[in-house]
Amino acid sequence: MITEEPQVENTADYVSTDQLPTGKSCSVAVERRFDCGRDRSLTWAACEERGCCYVPLPWTAFGGPPWCFYPVSYPGYRMGALVPTPRGQEANLTRSSPSYLPRDISTLTLEVMAEEAGRLHLTLKDPFHARYEVPFAAVPPSAPADMQTLLYDVEFQPDPFGFVVRRRSNGRVLLNTTVAPLLFADQYMQLSTTLASSVVSGFGEHYTGLTLDLNWTSITLWNRDMAPHSDTNLYGSHPFCLVQEGDGQAHGIFLLNSNAMEVALQPGPALTWVTTGGILDLYIFLGPDPQSVVRQYHQVIGYPMMPPYWSLGFHLCRWGYTSTNATRAVVEKMHKANFPLDVQWNDLDYADKRRVFTFDPQRFGDLPEMVKEFHQQGMKYVLILDPGISSTSTPGTYKPFDEGERRGVFIKNLTGQTLIGKVWPGPTAFPDFTKPDTVSWWEECIRDFYAKVPLDGLWIDMNEPANFVQGSVHGCPNNELENPPYVPDMTGGHLNSGTLCMSSQQTLSSHYNLHNLYGLTEAMATYSALLKVRTSRPFVLSRSSFPGLGRFSGHWTGDVRSDWEQLRYSIPAVLLFSLYGVPLVGADICGFEGDTSEELCVRWTQLGAFYPFMRNHNDRPNAPQEPYVFRQQAQAAMRSVMTLRYSLLPFLYTLFHQAHSSASTVARPLFLEFPSDPNCQTIDKQFLWGSSLLISPVLEEGAVELAAYLPPGMWYSLYNGQPYNSKGQYLLLPAPLDTINVHVREGHIIPQQVPALTTAASRRNPFFLTVALSSEGWARGELFWDDGDSLNTIERGDYSFIFFLAGQSQLVSEPLKVNGALDGLVLGEVRVFGVPTPPAGVWVNGTKVQDYSYRSDTKVLTVSNLALLMSETFTMQWSGVICSGTEEDGSSTQVLEMSFGRLLRRASSKASDLLTFNAGSAGSRSVLDGEIIFSKNNVCVHPAEPLPGLPEHHPGYLCVHLEKDETLGSTLILTWVPNSRIQRQDEEALRYITPESSPVRRNPRRRPRPPQHRPPPAPEEEEDEETGVEPSLQQLQLEDGDEGSCELSADEVSRDSTLGSDSDTFSSPFCLSPVSEALGESSSSVFLDNESREMCDESMTHSASSASSLDSHAPSESSQSQGVRWEEQQKVLALEQLCGVFRVDLGHMRSLRLFFSDEACTCGQLVIASRESQYKILHFHHAGLDKLAEVFQQWKCCRETQLKDQVADEKSCMQFSIRRPTLPSTETHPEERLYRRLDVSSWLRHLNHSGQVEEEYKLRKAIFFGGIDPSIRGEVWPFLLHYYSYDSTSEEREAWRLQKRSEYQEIQQRRLSMSPEEHSEFWRKVQFTVDKDVVRTDRSNMFFRGENNPNVEIMRRILLNYAVFNPEMGYCQGMSDLVAPLLTEIQDESDTFWCFVGLMENTIFISSPRDEDMERQLMYLRELLRLMLPRFHQHLMRLGEDGLQLLFCHRWVLLCFKREFPDTEALRMWEACWAHYQTDYFHLFLCVAIIMLYGDDVTEQQLATDQMLLHFSNLSMHMNGELVLRKARSLLYQFRLLPRIPCSLHDLCKLCGPGMWDSRYIPAVECTGEHPDSQSCPYGGTATPQPPPSPSQLNESKRSSKARDIFNFRKQS
Repeated sequence: MITEEPQVENTADYVSTDQLPTGKSCSVAVERRFDCGRDRSLTWAACEERGCCYVPLPWTAFGGPPWCFYPVSYPGYRMGALVPTPRGQEANLTRSSPSYLPRDISTLTLEVMAEEAGRLHLTLKDPFHARYEVPFAAVPPSAPADMQTLLYDVEFQPDPFGFVVRRRSNGRVLLNTTVAPLLFADQYMQLSTTLASSVVSGFGEHYTGLTLDLNWTSITLWNRDMAPHSDTNLYGSHPFCLVQEGDGQAHGIFLLNSNAMEVALQPGPALTWVTTGGILDLYIFLGPDPQSVVRQYHQVIGYPMMPPYWSLGFHLCRWGYTSTNATRAVVEKMHKANFPLDVQWNDLDYADKRRVFTFDPQRFGDLPEMVKEFHQQGMKYVLILDPGISSTSTPGTYKPFDEGERRGVFIKNLTGQTLIGKVWPGPTAFPDFTKPDTVSWWEECIRDFYAKVPLDGLWIDMNEPANFVQGSVHGCPNNELENPPYVPDMTGGHLNSGTLCMSSQQTLSSHYNLHNLYGLTEAMATYSALLKVRTSRPFVLSRSSFPGLGRFSGHWTGDVRSDWEQLRYSIPAVLLFSLYGVPLVGADICGFEGDTSEELCVRWTQLGAFYPFMRNHNDRPNAPQEPYVFRQQAQAAMRSVMTLRYSLLPFLYTLFHQAHSSASTVARPLFLEFPSDPNCQTIDKQFLWGSSLLISPVLEEGAVELAAYLPPGMWYSLYNGQPYNSKGQYLLLPAPLDTINVHVREGHIIPQQVPALTTAASRRNPFFLTVALSSEGWARGELFWDDGDSLNTIERGDYSFIFFLAGQSQLVSEPLKVNGALDGLVLGEVRVFGVPTPPAGVWVNGTKVQDYSYRSDTKVLTVSNLALLMSETFTMQWSGVICSGTEEDGSSTQVLEMSFGRLLRRASSKASDLLTFNAGSAGSRSVLDGEIIFSKNNVCVHPAEPLPGLPEHHPGYLCVHLEKDETLGSTLILTWVPNSRIQRQDEEALRYITPESSPVRRNPRRRPRPPQHRPPPAPEEEEDEETGVEPSLQQLQLEDGDEGSCELSADEVSRDSTLGSDSDTFSSPFCLSPVSEALGESSSSVFLDNESREMCDESMTHSASSASSLDSHAPSESSQSQGVRWEEQQKVLALEQLCGVFRVDLGHMRSLRLFFSDEACTCGQLVIASRESQYKILHFHHAGLDKLAEVFQQWKCCRETQLKDQVADEKSCMQFSIRRPTLPSTETHPEERLYRRLDVSSWLRHLNHSGQVEEEYKLRKAIFFGGIDPSIRGEVWPFLLHYYSYDSTSEEREAWRLQKRSEYQEIQQRRLSMSPEEHSEFWRKVQFTVDKDVVRTDRSNMFFRGENNPNVEIMRRILLNYAVFNPEMGYCQGMSDLVAPLLTEIQDESDTFWCFVGLMENTIFISSPRDEDMERQLMYLRELLRLMLPRFHQHLMRLGEDGLQLLFCHRWVLLCFKREFPDTEALRMWEACWAHYQTDYFHLFLCVAIIMLYGDDVTEQQLATDQMLLHFSNLSMHMNGELVLRKARSLLYQFRLLPRIPCSLHDLCKLCGPGMWDSRYIPAVECTGEHPDSQSCPYGGTATPQPPPSPSQLNESKRSSKARDIFNFRKQS
């Protein structure tokens, strides 16, 4: 929602001083002072001249709160009206007088783009002069997001301009820029805002912790060749921050600007951006959780590239490997000492005279041969490539410069000449990578060099760009670019210090604008060149960075010192670059500058083994620090952790796949995974790999133990499985020199591989799995695998994806997609952590294995010497799981072999062929006992009530088979099994949908059973024990051969298919993603037979097995899909527990009802009701319900024939009905579809210049027929609810709001000032019920979602205050359901309260729940039914007082259909009723419409009261709300045309005002004769002579009369 009237305060805790300036408000809290002299130091007089406040604070040190600061409402821009644009909205900002800045820009254009529900984009530009903008590959422009789905609201303060961004769910202010003025000049732009929290991370690259210090600090973003140390600008600029809000929610802020920038932080908390050029291009990411913020940010800057597999190995480099022989010797020593080494590097030593694209003919003359030798050893080679091109070589001897100069690829100075700086080779030129021809030239240089030296990757250094002279060897001009009016605080004090002249020219703009982009543009050009030259996955490592670098390159943290502090600060540096979208990042292990120590190098190697990018790099003058130079003890410690890393590379590679395809993070701060844990907010001495591994390194000299924080849950030592059950606490862990603590999180499976000295060798080794069971016994994991080097493997589908799942004492590996990369690879070992008891045996694919061990102290099960193909599904089971296979004595056992494909085939016969028989007649067909006559997959179960985070569908496979029945002759058995169990070829699930009398089940073979620690189960328990075998999704073929081997793949299960034209099997797309919510209730205890019930009970007691992947296809790189995600598996687990197998004998049910929801009558719901009045609803979203209806119709005819001689009660065991509600156009209101929905433009047309509604009746009629656009409900609803008068002006309404707000505060104060006795009574009668109801209300609504949501507390206050305002009414259960939509739309506490008052008191639609009100409503409804639906009314009369109470519609009236229809339809009905068009009781016509459309079965089958209640309860959320509305309008129209109405309905139109009977005639009133207190009809009605009643009619009349006396509705007390 975007408004222009914010209620914003910008003062607090005012400073008291006697020297405050006069004429302006300077009472501003110290921490909320915003510096008025940020561009330069100001004296008192200069500060006053700017109109600012000067209040010295002598106790503050330099850099603290400003002495000169802005007063409240400092003059600034004035905002014009917002107007729509194709991308959002736009407004002009103008200044009436210039600011104090030179070259001020007086007119700006504001553009507001609600790009996505969680992303807001605002820009401020000069509308008259084009300014430099970042040439950014951002997300393509899209249509504005639906305003109703936005996670934010934006409010604008017109004068002085500012905006406020609030989180819609709780009203929290995330940004408030009204606290200080917007300044916009040619070379100075300033924007300030408050922050929602002091926990802020970002604004890199800086030497800092994970969270920033907001105590009057500042950060400069200007790329500089500067070794990491505090309080200075470093190599990269990332104007992005993530703010943790303290309740698990977070948001991000990104100012897309590449000019020199300063970010000033203050403890308000608040910040101020100052940038020296460009535009203000601001993105706000709403999350709502931190991981979502990161994902939203990466969607804008681009997802990171997929690195080659070898780049995750160990890299070794030093500036000082002075020859090929020295380089070879290092590699030889590494291999001799058995250290893994994948990539050998050379620094600039290799280059001839330090010129790039050359190699020294003496020292590196055989460089090409050396590289080929490395390749033969399975290694890779990378060398350094600086951007500076030597300019002093003899012409014709150095092609890179000669050709570059000829083609004009270098950056130019103001005179148009090549700018010459100085770097390692001496005078140098710098390529302009924004020029397309430069990119081509750069590619040619790399191609030429690659033809000689087949390198594997490039290390691009010095690309800030670094320059050893200031600007150029010839100096820089004296102009506004070299000496701007403002320079952020930076090393050197000038923008051109250590880099190029700012006035130097590049193709896109001046270097003044493009400086921070230089490294990014070089990385883009290098990535592109390697991609074309090598035709494999590029590897680029860049020092300079800007948002988007991760798409093309990795990053290292620069020239770190060899000391413990730099070791410590390398962790937040790595974690922050993960947030910045550069996951391939690491620091130089053991440090680059200075000598390391042995202990430091060991500890750094241990930490570095868990950097995503692992490289040991050293400077020339330092002591050597290769792993082999240290003592054996240190070598052993380093070797151990390096081989551990290599064993984890399959897991690490999978994390990179997830980062590349779904913008997740690899190295992950704890707060990203545990956002609601306050202990995790600032932890930066530990970190995670993905969500599974917790790394806790030693960071202090001499430490042999470590205090590590373990978030709540079970954690296992990766080394030995030692469990730690943490409540969210620090634990003191042993950490000797040879150990880095690594813990596996419960519920995760880590794929590993036997390590080798190179990745090329290790990739051929056996895999092993580490399974960390949760306390409930489940775990999951996944493996992404391709050849590790080819391009676009995901787009081409050339990869493998394996899903691992553990649960119920078994482990399943499920290849969801397989390619040749897995050929020959096997699983050799499995470690299972958290096995509670020693297993009695272990089986793999049904065969018992002997090579396993169990440690009772750590509860670890290890299964060794396996040789299971990774490309095939396998299952490992332990403990008491029943398996099939070969016993030790050689005897054979067999399990049920009944594939899903065979089940479908068994349904291929026509249902009519099986049903049309006559039992006992000669020549007739006998009952085919056990035949499946109908089957359908993707039949859904929906939750009774939505649960947070869980969507709607839970699909399954439904089949119906025929069985003999002694009483009924034949009966139908209906079974529904979740798809998740079918997909994994679950033997027990298949048994459920295989008839008991099937030959497959008739003679079951003996199944082995290992020794149990519990009594042996009964045979039927053994037969139906749930194995929990996990998904089996490999491609299987459906053939016409042997039925027993006929199977169907999961892909076939998940798409439309038909086995033949005569088949009654109908398949359709899975409703699998997202997974549905868990059902709020389970009726399995009612419907399952004894055998099934026992199994279900057992499966509910034990943890159910998790389900399969939600998608039968592995994630797509191009679609950025996330693949199989752990959260989805948890949902499947919950759903299988709550929505388990459903099996029922239809012949013994009370009723079957089919409700069709589409015009073709193929989709809808099947509702099954038991004799105990419990019911189950099965949803057919993808057709098939019509075919099932045919089966039921034929069965019904058959049963009626067979049961003709039996008693009626026995026959009534099955009431069957089919509903196809339709409404022909001839039966609709003649004005139907003539009115469109009331939107902003049409609403404004109803208002005059004063804001008054000109034609109230016309407006109400428009709303009655067309409804209201959700975006303006907050404005229109107060009129409909009698809060605003239709003839009130805008000013009068604003004054009224203030008055009513004051009254509301008085009511609240009365409540808060109750005496203890009054409060005790109030709590007992009101507050207890309110507190209980409110927490459950509308939690599926984003507005009320989340813990400690302030909107829930606002709703609670409204309800409590209403009980004080109207003590007679108090509080009734359900009122919270009525307040919730009002608060969601109106979003103001006082306004919502008074609208609720109007809803309860002035709108008859909402019956105030008093006895007389409800009685009147029911009397009107009975009379309408008598008039319009006489047959239904007669049925109610026959039922007597129970029927006439109309219990089924009480909830309809009291809760305004809120529980019967989805919110969108229910609110549409509310508006139609609130319009009071032609009646004040339109809601009763809605009731009649529902009965008329969906109530035929009640009369046709003469349903009893409880059955009738069940029938209409079944309809909840499954009726067509729009159809009901149209029918109700039609009924109202027909009522208007009646020539006579009973006097009992006279008041039905009394209160609606003009327009009820405005037609050509007024109906006559007919007296009903029932006026006990008067002799004549008070309405002037005339009696109509009636024939004498029959005795039965008299009896019914008596019952009716009695019923009218007992209708009572009691409010809660």
